[in-house]
Amino acid sequence: MITVQNITLRFGGRTLFENVTFLINREDRIGLTGKNGAGKSTLLKILSGSMKAESGSIATPRECRIAILTQDIERIT
Repeated sequence: MITVQNITLRFGGRTLFENVTFLINREDRIGLTGKNGAGKSTLLKILSGSMKAESGSIATPRECRIAILTQDIERIT
């Protein structure tokens, strides 16, 4: 179970998330959709721990590991 409580994040005067709270149970399957720039990738980065929210907390079980596969393509020249 992953518990997210009251996370808030702002970028350059723009609020992406404010007091967002949700719970993900072990058997849940989740889809994340939204417009470009809405904060989908940023939310995943916060969940994975590679980025910090301004406020709020995220609790995960010890055996839980969150990883993301970024959409960036590395070009080899």
